Amino acid sequence: MDKVVFSSSAIAAFKRCPKSFQLGYEMGLVPPPFTKKGEAGTIKEYVFEGTEVHEELSGYANNDILPGKGRELMVDVAQQYLKRHPLPTDIISAEEPAYTELMPGVVIRTTFDLVYRRPNGTVVGRDYKTFEKAPSLDLDLDFQGRIYIGALMRRFPECDVEFEYEYIRRVVPGTKNSKGYWTEKDCYLTFPLVISRAEADTLWEETQWVAEKMLEARERNRYWRTDLKGKSPFTCGSCFYRNLCSAELEHGELTEQDLSILAPTRKKQDDYLPIGR
Repeated sequence: MDKVVFSSSAIAAFKRCPKSFQLGYEMGLVPPPFTKKGEAGTIKEYVFEGTEVHEELSGYANNDILPGKGRELMVDVAQQYLKRHPLPTDIISAEEPAYTELMPGVVIRTTFDLVYRRPNGTVVGRDYKTFEKAPSLDLDLDFQGRIYIGALMRRFPECDVEFEYEYIRRVVPGTKNSKGYWTEKDCYLTFPLVISRAEADTLWEETQWVAEKMLEARERNRYWRTDLKGKSPFTCGSCFYRNLCSAELEHGELTEQDLSILAPTRKKQDDYLPIGR
């Protein structure tokens, strides 16, 4: 029997809100870009800027960079970061998907921005994040990061394993702001995530439970909405699919008119549907 493949981001999305998982991953809906007037779209400019920085960094790591591939500002952001934070010398992979068995019939796909080995032999997974406002990341509640480290431990069972978020401001040091100028410390932040193998095993069991709920939701075609409160990313205000969700609630279903306005394009099938079914 073919196995179902869930990405780590899909699992985290379902845990946060099953309805957003359905709209984004099962249906592959793509909201249009955010407009200055706030019309229709919910994907803001920073999403595209972050993608361009990721492409620049992965290109350098894989030695296949095309200078100036993105917009000038984002290319400069990536290059200025690398001048101050050179890539590790022992790179294992960059932007390469890896597949790890989660449970019988289900495989989890993890795509690290970078995996490298330190001189002491420790294997480190890295995820780049771009930001405008200083992030407030609670690593104790970081489910997706812990999925990453659990998968990495299974990939390298004989090694010490760590994970890190590398935050890069979407402007370069020396850029003027309302209080002066951004410094190097303002622009580059690192958040390490180190957990024990016992903790990773416990998290892996929780991930299996979430995957079981995902399969059940798909089989019954029932996806409930989150009731979490608080600041981003735990509210509807930060969800790309909130306009689609509201339209579905209002109309009882998503109409053709809703889809034409709120999601005029779809992701490619391999980008959102589990593969190998």
